[in-house]
Amino acid sequence: MDAILSIIRSATRLLNLLLPFTNRSTPLLQDIIHTIALCGALYFAPGITDRYHSRQHQTGDRELHNIDVDGDPPDIPHDVGIVEEPSDTEEAFEEEEAPPQAPTPPNLQDQPQPPQPAQNDEFDVPGPANLNAPRATPQNRQIGKKKAASLARRDQRRAYHEFLQNQREQRRLEEEAVAAEREAALSSEKARRKAIEQDIVERAREERERKKEAERKEAEEEGRRRDRVVDTVRKELKVKGVVDLGDLTWKELKDMAWIESLVRAAGLLNKKEGGDRYTMITGEGWLVKLDKEVTQEAYAQAVAFGERNNGEVALNQFAEILQKVVLQRAKG
Repeated sequence: MDAILSIIRSATRLLNLLLPFTNRSTPLLQDIIHTIALCGALYFAPGITDRYHSRQHQTGDRELHNIDVDGDPPDIPHDVGIVEEPSDTEEAFEEEEAPPQAPTPPNLQDQPQPPQPAQNDEFDVPGPANLNAPRATPQNRQIGKKKAASLARRDQRRAYHEFLQNQREQRRLEEEAVAAEREAALSSEKARRKAIEQDIVERAREERERKKEAERKEAEEEGRRRDRVVDTVRKELKVKGVVDLGDLTWKELKDMAWIESLVRAAGLLNKKEGGDRYTMITGEGWLVKLDKEVTQEAYAQAVAFGERNNGEVALNQFAEILQKVVLQRAKG
C-alpha cells in the first residue's frame, strides 16, 4: 500500500512540474511563460511530426532509387512474366562440384603422321590470327555467372519499375475516363435542371396569364351584372314603384348586401325630388318608392280605419295600410 501511495505521490509531483499554476509558491510570470511554452509545443508538435515522417519517406524513396546494382532485388509479383535466376549460393555450389573426368586419349605415336604443309615465308608476316572472327562487343562478350546474375537482377528491377509505371498510367487513364464521365453526367444534370426550371417558369407565366384573363373576364361579367341589375331596379321602380331585391339576389347568385351597395352606388336610395318622392329599403328586402299619390291613398285609408276604431291608428297598423297601398299599385 505504501508503494502505491509513493507511486501516486511521484506521479502527482511529476504532473505538478509539467503543468503550470499547480504550485502556489511559483511566480505568476513563470507560470505564464510555462503556459505559453506548453501551448507552443502542443501547437507545433503535429507539424514537426509530419515533417519528420515526410523526411523519412523521402529518405526511403531516395534509397530505393539509388540502390546498388549488386543489391538484392525487390519482391516482384510472379505474374509479371519474369524468370527468376538462380542465386549466388546455387552458382557457387555448382562451381564447387567436380567436373567429370575426361577419357584417356589414344597413343598416336605408333600411327603414321599426316604430311606437313610446305613452309611459305609470305604467310609468316605478323598480323591478326583470325580475320573472320567476330569483334568483341558488349552484346557478345563473355561474362561470368555473378555478373550475369547481377544483370538479371537489374533487368528484374527495371521490369518491376516498368510494371509499377504501367499500373500508374492505367490508373491515371481510368481516373481521366471516370472524370470525363462524371463531367458529362454533371453537364446532363445541369441541362435537365435548367429545362425543368424553364418549364416551371413557363408554367408560372401561363398560370399568371390565365389568372389575369379570368380576372378580366370576371370583372367584365361583374360589370355587366351590375349594369343589368341597376337597369332592372330602375325600370321596375319607375313602372311599379316597388322592387323585390331578394328575387334579384337569387337570380344573380349574390347576397342582399351586394344589392344594397349597388343600389346606393347607383343613387336610387334616399332620392328626393321636390320633397314629394322618397325611396327606401324595407326590412324584408323591398325597394319602395313613396310619392304623393301613395301617401294620400295611405292617409285616406288610415282615416277610414280610424273612424271605424274610435279614431285610433297604431303605427304598425299604419305600416300595414301603407304596404297594402304599395302592393296594390305594384299589381295594378
